[in-house]
Amino acid sequence: MRKPLNLSLVVLASLLVLRCNTAPENHVLGAPPKLPSAASMSIPDMQAMGAAKQSAAAETRINVGIAYAATLFWTGVVAVALTGPVALFEAAVHTEPVVLPDSSGYQWVLSHGGFSALLTAQDKNGSWDWKMTVMSGNNMSNFTWFTGTSSQDGSQGNWTFYRHPDGAPIHSFVYAFANSTEDVKVMIVDKGAETYGSYLHWNIDKHIKSLEGYNAQDKGSSLILYNSVSGTGKMEDRKHGNSYCWDTKFAGYADIPCSQWHI
Repeated sequence: MRKPLNLSLVVLASLLVLRCNTAPENHVLGAPPKLPSAASMSIPDMQAMGAAKQSAAAETRINVGIAYAATLFWTGVVAVALTGPVALFEAAVHTEPVVLPDSSGYQWVLSHGGFSALLTAQDKNGSWDWKMTVMSGNNMSNFTWFTGTSSQDGSQGNWTFYRHPDGAPIHSFVYAFANSTEDVKVMIVDKGAETYGSYLHWNIDKHIKSLEGYNAQDKGSSLILYNSVSGTGKMEDRKHGNSYCWDTKFAGYADIPCSQWHI
């Protein structure tokens, strides 16, 4: 005769199975991530690109200068807004990280420019989630200034910056660095701004540089391609469908037809 099942044992066995299935896996924290370059969250020095208009003939200087000035107009506002958080982030280079209390990552305790802040990086299976929290300074208290993700070596990732005090996202970056190449795009993501949707995208591959800008306010889009060695350049005014080209070696600081242009 088969004995009836002991319900208490069934319940206990079920709980043990549930516990085994839901228990967190042991996680071994590796080395701290490499801090991404501050260039990943900064507007680049435009002087090299601006040199393109200086090396070209008068008509091209005017047209490239207009695109250059329009780009600087709104990116200058972004650069000012980023001054504080970028400087605080750069201070982490001189600070040793410590393991977070829950061993999920690392933190940098920062004090710079009148700010006290915590920069944290949490391990996400090979990538890292970053967060800069200002504890005090400039009327901020426990405010998340920016967040982001990166690879272990800091060569690629993204950032999002937030406005104080409402915490709305205002600027975002996507970046990738490798050897002598650099690719960064910054976007206006403040939905209340007239320039919402504007972006600046620059790429540096050794001595070949490109700068693409879009201003959502006037729907203007331009692209400047520049060879910093030869001085060869091209500017495209995409809004009006115009292109302007020059070649300092071929034509001696004169405009040339774009059909003869080469980078």
